[in-house]
Amino acid sequence: MQQASKLQGLHSSAQHALRPSVRSCVRVAAGKGFGVVKAPPKKDYWNGRAPLQPMQISPMRPVPASIPRPPYADRGLLPDLDNRPQVHNAEGLKKMRAACKLAAEVLAQAGSLVKPGVTTEEIDIAVHEMTIAAGAYPSPRNYGKFPKSVCTSVNEVMCHGIPDGR
Repeated sequence: MQQASKLQGLHSSAQHALRPSVRSCVRVAAGKGFGVVKAPPKKDYWNGRAPLQPMQISPMRPVPASIPRPPYADRGLLPDLDNRPQVHNAEGLKKMRAACKLAAEVLAQAGSLVKPGVTTEEIDIAVHEMTIAAGAYPSPRNYGKFPKSVCTSVNEVMCHGIPDGR
């Protein structure tokens, strides 16, 4: 019985230690897949900075007609899910390796641009141009009506960041 009360006391003090972090957490409400950040009760959450405000988003960049498009490219409608296993032949595997290699190169280039003063819009432009220069379609573009070629966020934006002037 004494052992149980020690564990209960430990649990209670552990919970108490967690309470400040629970109070300062950011609450997220999802709407159409994009997170909405609400300010927590503490004013110092952003280390003296004002919370981020939405900025204007530039129009979707064009993709040359010569580049093959996925089914969602023109209308932004999500394709039906195919739950069947995808079995590729030698040609399919070759194409998949090429796509993965390009994705790794684009990711490395985008990552090299991440530094203070570079906006997410600039990163999106670089990703878009590198992708179409390789003859590929930037897959996030218009997938579920997502307006950009890369999904990237700054600071307090938690998920599904749409590149803009920040």
